Amino acid sequence: MKNVFFRYVFGLYPLGLVLLPIVYPCGNKTTTSIIMDYRNLIGSPISEVHEIISRKINQTCLENHTHTCEQNKEIGSINQMVCSIQRRRLHFTEFQPQLTILLKTIQKSLGCDCELGHSAVHKRDTTQNPRRRKQIQKRLCKLKNLIANIQFCFQKFNSKEVT
Repeated sequence: MKNVFFRYVFGLYPLGLVLLPIVYPCGNKTTTSIIMDYRNLIGSPISEVHEIISRKINQTCLENHTHTCEQNKEIGSINQMVCSIQRRRLHFTEFQPQLTILLKTIQKSLGCDCELGHSAVHKRDTTQNPRRRKQIQKRLCKLKNLIANIQFCFQKFNSKEVT
C-alpha cells in the first residue's frame, strides 16, 4: 500500500513539473507590467511598422483574420502571432530592423519565446517580374493583418481591469 502511495506522489508530481513548461510556455509577467510595456515600449513602434507596411502595399488587402484573439487567452494569442511572423522569416530591408526589434520587445514583455524550426528565408526580390511583385504584396498583406491582429489583441488585453 505504501509503495502505491509513493509512486503516485513521486511519480506524477515530477511528471507534472516536466510538462508544465509545455502547457505554459510564457513567463509569469503581471498584467500591469504587460500593460505598461505596451504603453511605453510597444504601442508606438507597432503602429509605425503597421504604417510602413501599409505604405508599401500597392493593393487593398483582404481583411483575412486567420489569427484571432481568444477571450482570456490574449497573451497566448499574441505569442502565437509573433511566432508566426518569425517562422515566416520574411526579409524586407525597408522595415526589417524595426520589425525584428518590435518582435523581440513583445516577446520580452510577455516573457514568451518561440520554437523556431529551420525554414527558408524569403528574401525580397527586386526584379520587375509582375508575378513576383504579386507574391510580395500577398506576403505584405499577411504581415499587415498579423500586425493589426497583434495590436487588437494588446488593446483587448489592456482594456482588462488591473487587479
